[in-house]
Amino acid sequence: MDQTVIVVALAAMASQITTLVRYASAREYRQAVTTMLPWLAAFVALLAGAQADAIADWVLPGLETRLGDLDVASLAFVAVSVGATGGFGYKALTAIDNSDSAAEPPLGGGPEDPPRV
Repeated sequence: MDQTVIVVALAAMASQITTLVRYASAREYRQAVTTMLPWLAAFVALLAGAQADAIADWVLPGLETRLGDLDVASLAFVAVSVGATGGFGYKALTAIDNSDSAAEPPLGGGPEDPPRV
């Protein structure tokens, strides 16, 4: 793996893990799960891709090894790197544009609407 890619991935991972610990320590479990969800989704996608004959020969950017030849620990590292980089990018985007123009509903739904009478 290119060292620049590794350093960027580790920096993004450190930022996202810090965010995860902050949410967990504040008992904001919905946000903690939302932080980890991209990691899990990327891992499942990479694991499926590594087993699929159609794309097992692909080489991911920054790697020199075919996707199908990566072990589970390497797939997990790449998945957390990809998820953390995406999460870090999302945080950077919301820091630049904090309007509601790209608002998404929270994981698990929002607060219950009051009953209509």
